[in-house]
Amino acid sequence: MRRWAEILTTLVLFAIVMSAIGWAANIGIEQAYPWVLSNIGHAGIWAFFVLLWITGGVLLYRERAGRAGKAAGR
Repeated sequence: MRRWAEILTTLVLFAIVMSAIGWAANIGIEQAYPWVLSNIGHAGIWAFFVLLWITGGVLLYRERAGRAGKAAGR
C-alpha cells in the first residue's frame, strides 16, 4: 500500500470510529442521565467529576515527580 493511501485509510477509519462512538455516547447519555439524576443527584455527579479531577492531578504529579532512583542515575 502506498504511503498516502495508508494515511488516508487511517483518517477515514478514525472518522468512522469516532462518529460511532459519538452516536453511542449520545444515545447512552440521553437514557442514563435521568437515572443517574434520580438515584445519585446533582451532588453525586459533581462529586464524581471532582474525584476524577483530583485523580488526574495526582497521576500527573506522580508522573512528573518520577522515582527517587531516577535522579540518582539508577
